[in-house]
Amino acid sequence: KFIAGISALVRPAVTYWFVILYSLVKIATMSVAFAAGADWKDVLIQSWTKDDMAMLMMILTFWFVGRVWERNQR
Repeated sequence: KFIAGISALVRPAVTYWFVILYSLVKIATMSVAFAAGADWKDVLIQSWTKDDMAMLMMILTFWFVGRVWERNQR
């Protein structure tokens, strides 16, 4: 039971770790741009790319669609 509990925490822990790390990198990048004198609107618009959208969609699909798919496969 203990091992099953730890195993159940792996996916959420990896997801949280990745989201936190990814957010810190984005914040650091935006901070450097602000320090260089960039306009905040331009920084926000340019900081969200197609790759960011793809990453967000993968995470949302994994957590929401993936769970529904797994539940229906049982």
